Amino acid sequence: MKKDKAIFNWVLFLSLIVAPVLGMLFVSAPDGVEGTDALYFTAAIGFGWGLVLGMIFSVLWFVKKIFSR
Repeated sequence: MKKDKAIFNWVLFLSLIVAPVLGMLFVSAPDGVEGTDALYFTAAIGFGWGLVLGMIFSVLWFVKKIFSR
């Protein structure tokens, strides 16, 4: 149980903290979006992708736990 909690803590950290930062660094905002709005826009894109990937990981982890019993 402790191992599962540690893994989920890392997944949450990656999806909530690291993904928006990666979005700010590597995603370009659409044309017409400038300044701090572009920064927030790219962070939101990274945050969204982090949530999607975290959700996929959680579902796969849950299915694995159910079928491994």
